[in-house]
Amino acid sequence: MARQIGWWLVFAGIFLASGCEAFLPDMGGEGQPCFENRTCKPPFVCGSDNVCRLECVEDTDCDDSNPCTADICASGQCHNSNFPDGTPCNDGNGCTEGDSCVNGTCTGQQKDCSGLDSQCMVGVCNEQTGQCEQQYGQERGCDDGLFCTIDDACTEGTCSGLPRNCDDQDDCTEDSCDEVNDRCVNTVVPKPGAEGPAGDQNCSNGRDDDCDGLTDGD
Repeated sequence: MARQIGWWLVFAGIFLASGCEAFLPDMGGEGQPCFENRTCKPPFVCGSDNVCRLECVEDTDCDDSNPCTADICASGQCHNSNFPDGTPCNDGNGCTEGDSCVNGTCTGQQKDCSGLDSQCMVGVCNEQTGQCEQQYGQERGCDDGLFCTIDDACTEGTCSGLPRNCDDQDDCTEDSCDEVNDRCVNTVVPKPGAEGPAGDQNCSNGRDDDCDGLTDGD
């Protein structure tokens, strides 16, 4: 009995001498659990699985997908520093040109597609192809260049107008529009047999019933 008590005393002495930490798992080191505040001993960082590990091993581990930063792994930690302003880059947008870094951001000027502009079409850049192409512009007034149309307007990319009215309100003329000479044409066309009911010209209505160019009765 005395021998058993002695062993317990020895065990208790070892326990008290080493402290309680001797029976706690190591924490904060590589591959070890993170501390309660989700931190680790430098240079380790706490992962999403609550395990401490180096943030990086190679520079490629630090790639932040930003073309305007230098991605470097040093002592197991990532360092992403901005390139100087004006450093050429590629923002991945085919519709920008002259891309360069500004305050760590890659930006460029919008591609000029105005060379494709017309009265009823506008030049725009297709972001998928990076090429300029035409699209319908707003439905607005335009000029189709024709004398014989009026009230020209854009419709689905085409400029067109309504026919010009050349009617001179004279029953004895045929009315048309002369596009070549930019004028209305009103041609007198005689109409024999247009006399009054009695076979004679109606001299009392003040009109040229037979279209001979004279007011009936003259």
